[in-house]
Order: sequence, then C-alpha cells, then structure tokens
Amino acid sequence: MCGCSAGSGPREPQPSAQHSEAAITVACAARNTCKRFTRPSIPRRLGHPDSPGSATACRATLSGAPTMATSKSTDGLTSLMVFLARLALGAWFLAHGYGVLDGIGSAGFVDLHHVHARELLPEGLARSYLIGLPYAEILTGALLVLGLLTRVAALLGAILLAAGLLGATGMGWRFELGAAAPFSPELVMLALALLLVAIGSGNFGLDRRFGGGKSKPSSAD
Repeated sequence: MCGCSAGSGPREPQPSAQHSEAAITVACAARNTCKRFTRPSIPRRLGHPDSPGSATACRATLSGAPTMATSKSTDGLTSLMVFLARLALGAWFLAHGYGVLDGIGSAGFVDLHHVHARELLPEGLARSYLIGLPYAEILTGALLVLGLLTRVAALLGAILLAAGLLGATGMGWRFELGAAAPFSPELVMLALALLLVAIGSGNFGLDRRFGGGKSKPSSAD
C-alpha cells in the first residue's frame, strides 16, 4: 500500500479487493496522487468524470495523455505567429503611409493619383480618399503593432488593400513582385489582414489586457 486514504464521507459500495489494490498500486507507482482512488467509479464532482483524483484522470495520466503544458505550449506558439503577422502587416502600413507623407507629401500624392482616382470615384470623393489614405494607413499600422482594436484595424486595412487592388485592376495596372512572380505584396498583406480579422490579436497585444483579444472558453463549474 502507498498510504493513500479514502478520506471521510458517506459510505459507498466498494469495488472488489483485487481491483482496488491493483489500481492503487499502479497509481502510487506513477506518482503520489492517488487520494480517493480507492473509489475509482466515484468522481469528485457530478458531471466531471475527469476531475483530478478520479480513476479516469489517473488512467489518462498513466497512459501518457496530452497534458495542460502541451496545450499551453501550442497556444503560445500560435500567439507568437499571430504577433509576427501583426507586426509585419502593421509595419507595412506604417512604412507605406509615412513614406507618402515624408516623400511627396499629401498634396503631391493627391496630384499624382487624382486623375486616375477620378476614373473610379466622383471628384470630391476621390480627392478626400487620396488625402485621408496615408493617415488611415498610419493609424491602421499603429493599431496593429500595438494589438489594439486589432480586428477593427485589420478590417480597415483589408478594405484599404482591397480598394487599392480593385482600383489598380480597373485601371489596368499590373502588380507583381518581379518578372517571375505574378503576385502582389498587397495580396499577401490582404491575406494577413483577413487572418487577423478572424483570430484577433492573440496573447501579445493590448486587446488581451483590455479584454478584446482572443476569447477564452468559459470554465464549467
């Protein structure tokens, strides 16, 4: 015997001596967690057959079932990947928006693209869109890097990217990374934006601090 005690409580039907002794011996050989294991068919709480100390929990431990540490490790890796995706997308928006303002400036950007924008939008709307675009990109990038209002920022970014792609396609522009790659960086960023709309900021962001990050399943008590 390993010195495990059944504890106090109302008397329940006991399993056979052979079954009880064998179960206790196996549990004690694995680890010193066999309290109340002399009643393998009685869980600690009704509706929780896998509660700590129950026969099911002990058998899962002995059989090498996945532990909470494995789940936390996987969740941490996923959050790290989401964090890197957020940084990449946010940095892209920041660089693009700041590059416009620091380069030709807002007025120069409007003058450069105004003629093409008027082909797709009314005069006033086209000018307003071009004036606000660099600032919207900077705001989107900052929110994504901070992980604040991530889903909203990612949705805004996806709209900006989709509008740019559709507008460029409508005007016959060709987007490509190189001669051998008929793809656009904007397409990659659009995919990242849609991914972040779906999953949020992950664990590494201000959304988690303020309760707006990845939702946690409620525990059943």
